[in-house]
Amino acid sequence: MKGDTREKIESLLDRYEDKLEKARKVAEKKKVEEAKFITEFKRIRGEIIRPAMEEIGKLLSDRDHDAKIFEEDESSEYEGPTTASSIEMRFYPFGYEKATFRRENTPFISFNVSTTFAKKVRVRGSNMLPGASGSSGPRGEHEMGQINEDLVEGEVMAIIEEILSK
Repeated sequence: MKGDTREKIESLLDRYEDKLEKARKVAEKKKVEEAKFITEFKRIRGEIIRPAMEEIGKLLSDRDHDAKIFEEDESSEYEGPTTASSIEMRFYPFGYEKATFRRENTPFISFNVSTTFAKKVRVRGSNMLPGASGSSGPRGEHEMGQINEDLVEGEVMAIIEEILSK
């Protein structure tokens, strides 16, 4: 092999290895940032979102309505999260048979993390009820610092108003 060829190959391999190392460092930094974001969401979920939902749920149950709160932590396969950390409150208004509720017709409000690009807290909701039309989908995105008791109560109340006004 000519010396020129050897030098070119070694130069290409050096550049390629440098590129891989830079990509590894970027991926590691991203992983650390995502972990911090998820940890902060879990703190806010436990200190702000869940207590607000529980308080509203208590008021509903005092009047024979039912609400359940579900939390899910991120799960991952391979290198990245496949299920986001979330908290969801499902509503079962008085007057409906529990057996008629399915996932697609149970009203809910949820807060979950979006780490992939925006690093925001996403709000989703549905006012669908058994045997009735309604809507389901995104309700907005918020910076982590915007999540407070007033915002959570407002989002939950919006769904409850929609459900009980049908």
